[in-house]
Amino acid sequence: MADSNRRDIERGRIAQDILDNEIFQDAMEMLEDEYKKIWAATKQEESEQRERLWMAMKLIPEFERQLRIIVEKGIIKKNQIVKIKKNIA
Repeated sequence: MADSNRRDIERGRIAQDILDNEIFQDAMEMLEDEYKKIWAATKQEESEQRERLWMAMKLIPEFERQLRIIVEKGIIKKNQIVKIKKNIA
């Protein structure tokens, strides 16, 4: 198996472990809650701060999406290798 395939499969496994980790899930939820709390407490004239907080809140699901992409890439590589091995056997 090529080193890049092994690397992608391992990275996918690690990314899935992160996504499944209760502490990671709690941290993401806490971060989003904190941003919402700070955003709700801003004054009317603090529109720049609200904009920055809004952008930060939008990055949370994007971060998780990037981890899921790594997971899927690992799964695809693993399935390709299994298929190749079946065709050889």
